[in-house]
Amino acid sequence: ADTAASPRRSRLPSLEPAGSPPCSSPALGCWIRSGDASAPTPPAVEVRSDGCYREGRKWFAIGTNWRGIEYGWNFGDPQGRGFASAAGRALLEQEFTAMRAAGIRWVRVSLLDDGRHLARGYAAWRDDLRAMLDAARRHGLVVELNLFDYLAVARGWLDMTQPEAVVRDVVTPLLEDVGQHPAFGPINIGSEWE
Repeated sequence: ADTAASPRRSRLPSLEPAGSPPCSSPALGCWIRSGDASAPTPPAVEVRSDGCYREGRKWFAIGTNWRGIEYGWNFGDPQGRGFASAAGRALLEQEFTAMRAAGIRWVRVSLLDDGRHLARGYAAWRDDLRAMLDAARRHGLVVELNLFDYLAVARGWLDMTQPEAVVRDVVTPLLEDVGQHPAFGPINIGSEWE
């Protein structure tokens, strides 16, 4: 067993009942849980007014993709309107309270979206990121960060021929600063590259 990974995993809240691993549902666009995750291909999901069902049994969302303030402006807004601002902190409290009331425990949010703030460096996003992680911790949420989307490459802000620059300028400072934060979950380098 990989003992190095064990302490990291133990800090995440238990999202599943024993013997019921999570599975991803493209139909729902969220993480779901069920008592039966043994099927190699998830059966069809039916959405009803009172929730989601698979094979007649109720399923429920435990995670969400969240846009936050606005595309490209959650972290590192040069005008100071990100999550560390008074309005940003109020939004975090309001949204995270609502998420927990809905039973959500896992939030996926994009850090740099199309890369517009990449050149400003990690210090420009640090306060916004910490504000979000601290609010997530208070609400018992885990945050999954998506670093970039496909527009970062399409618009020329991210050069995929220079992966060492992403590691040096984004991943390393991020992990050194907040990698041990209790609300910090996995990171995705990119989304929707196809």
